[in-house]
Formats: sequence, structure tokens, C-alpha cells
Amino acid sequence: MTALNAKEAFQFICVNEMLPLDRKKRYESIRTLKLNGLPTRAVLYTYSPGGNISNQHFIWKEPADTPSETVKSKTAQLTIEIEKEAPKYHTRQMRREFSDKVSTLAKVKPMHLRELYRLLTNDSAAPSTQQEAERDQRVQMMVELGDPKIFCDLRTHNPGRPPMYEKFWEVTAQYINNVAETAVHERRHESVTYMAAAMSVRHLRDEVTKRCPENTPAPSKQWLRLQFWPKNPYTRSAVQHTGKLEVKYMVQQRQLRKPHIDSHYASAYFHYLKEMAIKFRDYVSFLCLDDKHKVKVGEPGVPVAAVERGKQVLVGLNTSFEVADHDFTKMTLTPSVALMVDVPRFITDSFYRGRVFVGIKCSTFEASSPQRHATELNKVLRTLDDDAPMKLMYSDGGPDHRVTYSSVQLSLISMFLKDDLDAIIAVRTPPGHSWKNPAERIMSILNLGLQAVGVMRKEMSDESEKLLQKCNSMKDVREMAKKNPQLKEDIKDSIQQPVSLISSIVQNLQLKEEKFSVFTSASDEEIDQLLDQLHQIDDSLSIKMTKKQVLQSENMKEFYDKHVMERHYVFSVMKCSDSDCKFHKAPRLPNDVFTGLHHLPDPVLDDSGMHYKPFAEVYGTVTTEKDRPSLQSNTSTTKGHGLPFSPSAQTACRVKRTVMCHECDKPRVLHGTNKLKQHELNQLDAAMEEVDFTCGTDIHNFIPEGQPGHIISKVYVRHDLQCTSPVEIPYFSSSVFPALCSHCGSGEDLLSGERAADIYPTCTDCYDTNQSG
Repeated sequence: MTALNAKEAFQFICVNEMLPLDRKKRYESIRTLKLNGLPTRAVLYTYSPGGNISNQHFIWKEPADTPSETVKSKTAQLTIEIEKEAPKYHTRQMRREFSDKVSTLAKVKPMHLRELYRLLTNDSAAPSTQQEAERDQRVQMMVELGDPKIFCDLRTHNPGRPPMYEKFWEVTAQYINNVAETAVHERRHESVTYMAAAMSVRHLRDEVTKRCPENTPAPSKQWLRLQFWPKNPYTRSAVQHTGKLEVKYMVQQRQLRKPHIDSHYASAYFHYLKEMAIKFRDYVSFLCLDDKHKVKVGEPGVPVAAVERGKQVLVGLNTSFEVADHDFTKMTLTPSVALMVDVPRFITDSFYRGRVFVGIKCSTFEASSPQRHATELNKVLRTLDDDAPMKLMYSDGGPDHRVTYSSVQLSLISMFLKDDLDAIIAVRTPPGHSWKNPAERIMSILNLGLQAVGVMRKEMSDESEKLLQKCNSMKDVREMAKKNPQLKEDIKDSIQQPVSLISSIVQNLQLKEEKFSVFTSASDEEIDQLLDQLHQIDDSLSIKMTKKQVLQSENMKEFYDKHVMERHYVFSVMKCSDSDCKFHKAPRLPNDVFTGLHHLPDPVLDDSGMHYKPFAEVYGTVTTEKDRPSLQSNTSTTKGHGLPFSPSAQTACRVKRTVMCHECDKPRVLHGTNKLKQHELNQLDAAMEEVDFTCGTDIHNFIPEGQPGHIISKVYVRHDLQCTSPVEIPYFSSSVFPALCSHCGSGEDLLSGERAADIYPTCTDCYDTNQSG
């Protein structure tokens, strides 16, 4: 059906007679027209909107072989719909009569009366003047927002008036950036700031006003709210929001982890790290690292959604966009993110700017590890021709970034030696607080790109497919690949297509108008080349050594004493001032800068005991971890085990599985009310591979949203355990788990015979520690 003007319509149907405007006669006149030159019968309908507005003509085909009564009924329905949707125009006299009648009842301004008349009658008539149009637009905004006070702020945008609130917006943006470090995020994968510290718009305005210079103009609450991002971008009122401030309203629905005792302490470390980056801005590279949640890869012919939560995307009109509904897949991909921060000049400015690098890796055979991260980061820096003598890194503290692990420390030392750095400092977040990492916000942008893709691998040879069918988890696949090396090569080849697909999507994403870049996963040869740098210190060093074995080397012990500072949340390596040091070359920093270079200080409480001292007061001084809260408190604050039953050896035997704490490396027993079947145990093994568990966490927090019957809902972990707690008694009494030390969880050097004085297994190190204590 097409709307034409009179000339076009009449030329099209080759008719020169006028149609009556009488509605009763209109249809009959249409039906009796001789439509010369048309290959099929058509219907012409003319609508008169009234006033001096030209008529509108609609023409459409008449269905062939259709009874005349049906055609007449359908045509009548179409004409009613056209009249309902068509704009209506009222005369000035009609609007004037309405205004006169309302004015006798209430004193209302003419601009308000015009808006009321438009709402009541759907009048589409244009305003008489440009000034009247601007006033009507503001009245319309006032009515939609329900706040007449918005006028005082709208008037500031009249032509010729200078901006009033620029200073207020500047201070507000600084306040939001600072609050972002301590606010609680309900969803960690969003690109806006969540302001848990501002309870309302009034509270936000009051807090910002305190920080502004005296007599700084402040906007109304409504105008401040319009600078936010809209809660729902699809509503009519959303067009009134400017988005000047990266903040929006939200309701906190869930929090993945319970608050950590060191959250304030670790935030002070991050603040110090940013201060140090600003202090050495011309000589430093600041990197934020993180791994995104795994992307599932479906079997051949069965694509699965790349992300859990979907959004609307564009598809062809006659196509459907469907993927399989799978909870578990055998293959997954891990996107690793590195944010090269553009270090600002002031601490109040944003650190969420810079270049983003993403690597897509096979989770099975290219698992995230400290040495792999270090090698890939080294490749990224080479592509940027980055030659900064100082590297600062911030990560979420997962097993591949845990600075207390010897594998992480050795990888950082390898980077230090390979790039001839003057200093490398790595800081991590406390457990459950990865949202503090700026790289975590990149995940929201990745999610936007992955919404529109279903992922599946390419089919392998029949033999490899049969071998893969026998595997139920990544662990099984790796074990099978050890026995059949060709399976590893076939799997890597089969996932190259989804890797290329996701890489092409990532390259179209942007952060602050800076396009993402993609890097390839590090090969085993490249990793070995980086780790060979350790042989400059001692030929016997290996990445698989424990901390105790590493320090048995005299050279390594000397290196640690002279160049390393290790803390619970920080690990740093720095050149010494000895020009004849056998471990490194001369410093690359200018002499006056290098003399002012020190290890990152530990947070130190001020006299109030509530806040930590500023960076300038503690930098360059000798500090310790004495003010770390977790160091002072070794007792659990949780009362009771938190299980709906008494945990025992029997409840442990029903599940026969443990979950490893990524903070202390101790196994924590999974308990259950019912015995799990074999297929449920396979599902549980696959689910546990994606869980980043720490002691004291409720395992049910890892149940995916909207899946109350998930396999994790059938198991439980004690809530009253901390990393300082020994391995549970049901672990040993159930007789289904391998022997290990009850104190540290190690399975090596367990005592036996007369020295095994404890009831439960003990390793040599723990025995010697207890004896000396």
C-alpha cells in the first residue's frame, strides 16, 4: 500500500475524474472506476486531513478471485486503520475556543494550554513561530519528566548565554571516577560506573557541591539526573538524557562474593600504584590484565551462544537466529585482555583509557598460566615498540596472577631480565574484588560483540571424534591427548574457525574511539625462550619449582635479597644501585630519576586508625604489612558451617569431589544430601573447571542466573572455613581422596613412622614449623 499525491495517483491509474469526499459514497466510487492500463484491479482511497492540508491518496492491489463482500470488508478495515494513524490538523479557531474555555476555570499559561490540547486531541499542527516551537518543546519535556523546575536549567541553553555548570560537571566526573574504586558493582560487565556511595541525586549533588569552589552554580536535581545514562534507552524520556556523566540508576541484585577483610587495604595499594604511575609517567607502561569468562564452543552442526545473556541484534527479515540450548560443552575459548592505560597527569582523572589487546586461546591446550601471560604480554609490548624501563601491572589475582605463587614470581623475573627493565611491579586485587580492575570493564564491550554469534567447531577425523566422545571434561581431553598426540593437533585445527570468527568481531570493537587489537597465543617455544632468561641467574631453575626449591639456589636467594620485594598483594623487582651487579645491566632511567625510584610502599594507617596515609608520606620509607587486616585476624567471623545438614564423611562420599581454593591451594570437600550419578559427576567436573573458589565463599553463588536446577545447587561447601583453616576431617575419614598434608594441603614429603606424630598426614615443612614453634 502506497501513499501518493493526487497527480501521481491519477497518472498511475489513468483516471481524470474527482472522487467524492462523502465517506458513504467513497468506496462505491472507488470500486466503479475504470482502471485503464493496469494489469490487475486496484483500490484507490483518498483521505482528507482537513484545513488547507492536501489530500493523501492510498492505492493497493485488490486480491484476485476474492468475493466482493470480503474485498469490501477488508477495504473498510484498511480505511479505518489509515484514518486512525494519519495525522490530524485542527484550525486555529478550534484551539482558541479550547483555550478560552479552560482559561475561565483556571489560570494557565498559553504554552501549557497548547501542550494540553495536543495531548488530548493528537493535534499535529505546526507552531506558528520558531519561538513558539522552542517553548512547546520545553513544555513537552517538562510534562514527560514531571518536573516544572527543569525550566530554570533549560533557559541556560538559550543562544548567547555562557555555560553555567561546566565546573560542576568537571568535579562530578572526578567524584564518579574516585567512587568507582570503592563502589559495589552488581554486574561486573558494564561500561558505566555504579555509584553505591551516592544514595540519591540529592545526595550526589550535595557531595559534589562540597568539593566545588565556593559560589559554584549547581543545577537542579532534575537537570543533574538528565546528565545520567537512561535506565531504559527505549523510552520516550530517554531522548532527554545527555549521557554527559557515565552513571546510571541501578538496583543491586546480587554480589558474587562476600566482602573481603582486606578490601580497603588492597584499594590503597591500587591508589599507590596509580600515584606511582603518575610520578614516573614519562618512563612507565601501566597494564591492566584480566581473562574473560570462557566462551563455549559447540559440536559440529550444533552452535551454542557465545555469551550467557543475549540481546537483540540485526538479522535478515526472513531468517531466524537460533543456537542450541546447552549447559555444558567440551571445548571452550578463553579471551585474555590487556589494557595499556594512557596514564593521566592527575590522580583524579580516569585510568579507563588506552589501547586494548585481546587474545583468543583454546582453554584445553592453551590454558592461562603465568608464563603464558608473561610471554604474550611481552609480544604485545614488542608490537607497540614499547621500550619503557618500568612496567606496572594490575590484575584480579587469579591463579595465573597470584603474586605469592613461585610460578608467577619467576615469570615476572623472566620479563624483568628479558626486557632489561629497571623495575616491574605487579599488584593484585583481594579475592572476589576483580571489579576494581579497569580491564574488567572491557568485558562489557566484548559482550556486546559476542551477542551476535553462535560458536561451533569444525568436524575432525572419525578417529579423533570417537576419542573425544569418551571425554567428559577438559582434564579427560588432556589425558586422552597425552596418549594420542594427533588428537591435540586435530582439536586445535577444529577450533581455528571460531577463533578467527571471534577475532574478527573483536577487531571491530572500540574503547573511547580506539579500536581493539588481537594478539595470537604464545607457542610453547616462545614460552621456553622467555623462561630461559632465568638461567642467567641459575641453570637449575625451573618454572615448576616450589618457592622452597627456588630459594635453595644461592644465586636466586641473593637475587631475592637484593632486588625483590614480595607481599601478599604485591610483587616487585627492581635494579639495585650497584654498578657491578652480576644480575642486570646499568639502569636505563636518568640518574636523577633512578635515585628517586623505590619499591611500592605498603599502606600505613594514620593516627586515626581509620584511613591510610597518602602516597607522598610513605613513598621512599621503610614499610611493612603490619596494618594488613587479614594478617591481624586469623579467626573466622562466620558462625556455623552454613550447611542444611551436618557435614560428615558420609555426605562427602555422596559427592566424592573437592574444590580447590585459589588463595591457599587447599582442597575443600563438596558435600551432598544425595549420591550423585555418574553423568551428574561429569557435569560437576565440567562446572568446577570454571569456578574461581576461595575459602568462605558460598558455592551456590556460582550457579548461573536463571538455572535453579544447575548441578552446583546439589552440592555444598562449609562457610566457616578460611585459608588458615586446616583440611577438614571428613576429607580424611571418607577414604575417597588422596593423602595430603592436613596443614598446608601439599601432597609431597609426607611423614611416616615415628615422626608422623599427628593423627592426620603432615608434610616435612609443616612438621618442622610446628616443632620450632
